[in-house]
Amino acid sequence: MYPGKHAAADPERPAFIMAQTGAVVTYAEFEARANRLAHLLRARGLRRLDHYAIFMENSPRYLEACGAGERAGLYYTCINSYLTAEELAYIVNNCEAKILITSEAKRDVALAALKSCPRIELCLIVDGSGDGERVENLDEATAPFPATPIADEALGTPMLYSSGTTGRPKGILRPLPMQPPSQQLPLFDFLVRLWRYRDRMIYLSPAPLYHSAPQAAVNLTIRQGGTAIIMERFDPEQYLQLVETYKVTHSQLVPTMFSRMLKLPDAMRRRYDLSSLEIAIHAAAPCPVQVKEQMIEWWGPKILEYYGDAVRRLALLPAAGERMLEVGAGLAWVARACKAAEPAVVTIAQDVSAECADACAWVDRYHVGELATRTRVLRPLHCVRVRIVDAFAAEHSAVAIAHAIIVERSVRHLGG
Repeated sequence: MYPGKHAAADPERPAFIMAQTGAVVTYAEFEARANRLAHLLRARGLRRLDHYAIFMENSPRYLEACGAGERAGLYYTCINSYLTAEELAYIVNNCEAKILITSEAKRDVALAALKSCPRIELCLIVDGSGDGERVENLDEATAPFPATPIADEALGTPMLYSSGTTGRPKGILRPLPMQPPSQQLPLFDFLVRLWRYRDRMIYLSPAPLYHSAPQAAVNLTIRQGGTAIIMERFDPEQYLQLVETYKVTHSQLVPTMFSRMLKLPDAMRRRYDLSSLEIAIHAAAPCPVQVKEQMIEWWGPKILEYYGDAVRRLALLPAAGERMLEVGAGLAWVARACKAAEPAVVTIAQDVSAECADACAWVDRYHVGELATRTRVLRPLHCVRVRIVDAFAAEHSAVAIAHAIIVERSVRHLGG
């Protein structure tokens, strides 16, 4: 959430627009708000590598809450806004947050959680009144501070939590090198290329911003000087209408969103002009073949699928486009993650195609590890399969595989 040069070059360009209300926040406004909040965080004693938490619905103030940490060298934890007070308190305590940023809509849950969060020194409420020294209105608290950058800007990053399907949620703490906020982590350089982000793109975000993929997508949109359209909640027809209204170029969805749009009456689906879309990325769950085929028939070869999770961030990218479902172009079995003490191995098996071999050579240039054209995987945590159908897909699959292994080596978990 760091616009950098774009805030100076095009200050009146919308950084993001809220879909339901139409509220527009320009790059200049976003930069000023994030800077004021960064000054407040410093004034309250937060230094590089410290933590704070965000517990809020999709809101016009959500992104500045992230953006302040990203320029102050802090870890910020975006928390599921549907959690109970007990669940919220566990994550706030576990991530060692010193400040909690929430909204009036989530006030009751947040204040109930604070009773069990002794480490929280300050709770900032968006659109709500203060309540003693420990709870303050966000605007009132940041008003005394300048809209200019803090003197010691440094790159910050999210520290997100797993869903807790195997026990309590676990925090994923990635290394944070000392570098300026304009220099993003290599992972995000990779995602910009993978997702084909570009200057002045228009990104439509239909999902909660506390999830890792939407958070990263909006973050990178702003870093690219684009405009993000933020849906407060997903509605299938509104999604199509927003694509037409704002000439959306990029978006990321989940298979259930595809299914809900496919269930709309045919006349309604055909009513909206979706020709501006350059790429629609989907992940989070397996996509049924029938749904995928129908979406490709409707939208054309613009749909890009990848697999990943909050821990590894990105594990694998299968092919996209009209040839996606073709059979026999090459199957690659790859290690999704390997033990840190072991060499990373990308394993290719079954009918290796020329495109797949080219992909292996690409990975080798990045020194990921040993490459083989035989079934060989060193103690993988999981295995996944990808069908590679063209050179573009092969190359980008290889990039994704390489990065998944690198990322897995660098993260550590907090929590039970």
